[in-house]
Amino acid sequence: EDPEQALLAVHESLAFVMQWLPTAIVSRLASFPFQKSGPSAILLRGLPIDVDIPPTPTKASVFDDAGDRATDPSTLVPMAESWLLGISRLMGFPTGPPISTGDRGGLIRDITQTADDVDDLPMHRDYPGVALDPKSGIIEPEIFILFGVRGDVHDSGAKTVVMDSKKLLDMMDPTDRTLLRTTTVQTEVKFPDGKYLAVGRPFHPIIDNEEDGTSIVTLHNIRKARYVSPDGGNQTVDAYKRISQLAFDKGERVNLKAGDMLIIQNSRLTHGRTKFYNTGSCIASGRWLIKAYVTSRLWKIPGETNLSDTAHTDYPNLNPMGWGGFRRQD
Repeated sequence: EDPEQALLAVHESLAFVMQWLPTAIVSRLASFPFQKSGPSAILLRGLPIDVDIPPTPTKASVFDDAGDRATDPSTLVPMAESWLLGISRLMGFPTGPPISTGDRGGLIRDITQTADDVDDLPMHRDYPGVALDPKSGIIEPEIFILFGVRGDVHDSGAKTVVMDSKKLLDMMDPTDRTLLRTTTVQTEVKFPDGKYLAVGRPFHPIIDNEEDGTSIVTLHNIRKARYVSPDGGNQTVDAYKRISQLAFDKGERVNLKAGDMLIIQNSRLTHGRTKFYNTGSCIASGRWLIKAYVTSRLWKIPGETNLSDTAHTDYPNLNPMGWGGFRRQD
């Protein structure tokens, strides 16, 4: 894919967004990634989208055999994608960390139902830096955006669940808060041979930032995973499971319909999803969200030599770790 053309598409999308949005909304969105107080998510409803929405894509229709983003025009929704890329650029730059299943993702991801989506999606943060292997080079996105192309066919199904860190801390048992501040949790995933292997590194589920007074809760929950604590044992694991369930049970449910956009501060908010009610393979009229990650820590400034963040890359590479797959726009 051509990074220069991808960058042009992003900036054309920004120009599109600037024509539509009131100045007050533009200002609010531009400052949102840098706010340590106030809401940790913004919900925009009723944005105009494409008139003719194609069938909800399946995973096979989105990726080709090499794992790259397919260019089949039947999977494209140009107006919806313009909203997603334009608002991403307003708050930073859209970027593409790898998809955990091994498929190489692009600047736009399709979130649709798959055959194994029969359970709730547990609460988590996407690519949390404190839980990742430092050698991975993955940038933790400050923001991610979900945009509804098509809502769930059942109003009561597939709702996004969100929980603010501060609210969750206020609800927690004081003993659990102490344990999760002072001991660590390690996520492990079961492989086909039956063995469990660590994903990332041990992390403190609660970290207090003394500089700005914020406290961040990290949930690194993955389907079919187990959790151990190298320094806190079963007490810490039980506390971690309790706050994960508490976040899901008390989190706000958001039913994203066509034209609805949910913008999330990834460090301050954990999220999940309630289960689908239409089980089985993804259906053509099923829920379809598109998703983008946003970061402000992407490019080197010419002449800059003292970079502490090795994940920075040279202009105009929008995908710093070398994974391909920019989705094309009409």
